[in-house]
Amino acid sequence: MIWIYFLLPLAIVCGVVLFFGRKTGMSSLDENIQSELLNEVLNQNGANQQSGHGDHSGGF
Repeated sequence: MIWIYFLLPLAIVCGVVLFFGRKTGMSSLDENIQSELLNEVLNQNGANQQSGHGDHSGGF
């Protein structure tokens, strides 16, 4: 009988999460967009590393 005290709050929280997830129109991420953005970030990161001055002083 004590298991009800543990499962009932869990069920309530899961229900609220599912309700608001569907209400806000959440959708799964498009993996193609994610890979394009990752490629863009990696390209920018490589460009930033190659354009350094080489002194690595860390100052302005």
